[in-house]
Amino acid sequence: MTPPAPGQAAAEAEHRIAYLLVLAMGVLAAVAVRLAVLPGYVLLGDLDQYARWAHHLATDLPFGAAYRQDFSYMPVLVGVFGALARLVPGFATAGDAGDIGIRIALKVPALLGEVAIVVGLFTLIRLRPRLAIAAILGVLLVPATWYLGAWWGQLDAVYVALGLWAAILASRDRHWLFAVVLGLALMTKPQALFLAAPFAGYAVGRWGVRRAALVGLVAVAVAVLTWLPFVPYGGVADYLRNLDYYQNGQYPILSVRAWNPWWLVQVAFGGDRFVLDSTPLLGPITPRHLGLVAAALAEILVFMTVSRRATTERLLLGLAAATLAAFCLMTSMHERYAYAALVFLAPLLGRRSIQVVWGTLAVVISLNVVAGAPPGQIGSIIPLTGPVGIVGSIAMILATIVAFALLLSARSTRAPADGRPARPDRRPTRAVRPPLTPKAARVGFARPQ
Repeated sequence: MTPPAPGQAAAEAEHRIAYLLVLAMGVLAAVAVRLAVLPGYVLLGDLDQYARWAHHLATDLPFGAAYRQDFSYMPVLVGVFGALARLVPGFATAGDAGDIGIRIALKVPALLGEVAIVVGLFTLIRLRPRLAIAAILGVLLVPATWYLGAWWGQLDAVYVALGLWAAILASRDRHWLFAVVLGLALMTKPQALFLAAPFAGYAVGRWGVRRAALVGLVAVAVAVLTWLPFVPYGGVADYLRNLDYYQNGQYPILSVRAWNPWWLVQVAFGGDRFVLDSTPLLGPITPRHLGLVAAALAEILVFMTVSRRATTERLLLGLAAATLAAFCLMTSMHERYAYAALVFLAPLLGRRSIQVVWGTLAVVISLNVVAGAPPGQIGSIIPLTGPVGIVGSIAMILATIVAFALLLSARSTRAPADGRPARPDRRPTRAVRPPLTPKAARVGFARPQ
């Protein structure tokens, strides 16, 4: 192998130094923003609820009885609150998030999720330094990320990080470790369940139905194991009761401040008031039923498209498309539920079309998150209703359509997103027999090649 010329080596060294400087400055800016907002006491209802959950787990409830509280999260995130209750002594006395130390402790899991996302992005595209820097800084600095985690204390980054790492393991054919991480990812929040379709499509298309079924069984077994600590205390029934309360009692509305098609319907008929998603439209059919059916059809389309040609690019596009489809088609969506699409599209920012979609989503999701802040806590920075919300909803719909178009048209011969040579297709192929000549057919031999 011919060594690089001295001038070329010097130029490459200068480029590396420039890349490191840009990355360091961007990371410092991201850290500074998070340090500034970390003590913030906003989204009071959720932070106080988190503190109350951890307080009871630290004082009068065994971990297995956690779902006797109004937990809406699944076992993995319940485990996070159980760990906080054990590790942070302040939860033994604090029943709300009024103490600054309690607030910071509650936000640490989200920050760790962001770190895992950054490491995952670097691992996936480290061979393309410019793309890696753009992806990492884009995700770190976009307001939606630090608004949700460091300021609001929401835990979306945890399931997104697990989903990203599941994608990385799948792209490297680490079947069983992928199954374990996927099982954990699906048991974080109900929103993570929509990621099952692209992962299933990738497994079938890459490894074949038989191997994919075995991997799926392992993922299901891991998911079941996460529920075992709660079974003796009736945790499954309690969780379903909690879920029914949130779905039918607290948030039975078309859109919970999410700029999507249902938001346009809600604004058209209710103005600045929420509209129930259980209102009959045609006989017993309600908007909730329509949303479920439409989302299911979209997930099937994602599964079929990814399984037809399972590449890393299509898997990432499928994860983003599944997230956006759920956000746009389901009712009762919150403003933050589209955040995962920003992370899954980031490794593909080397493509101009992805840059347009990602930039649109970054602006719309960030504006939606800022506008969706509860009134009276931060102040009216951006109006939730009115022209901004209408334009944002239309932009979100268009971005979702383009994401699906890119998924359907993704080139099957494109190299993986990390820049490495494509792996050979390991699916079994059926041998094609050459045609028989009349004489060969009579004696039972194929025509020689």
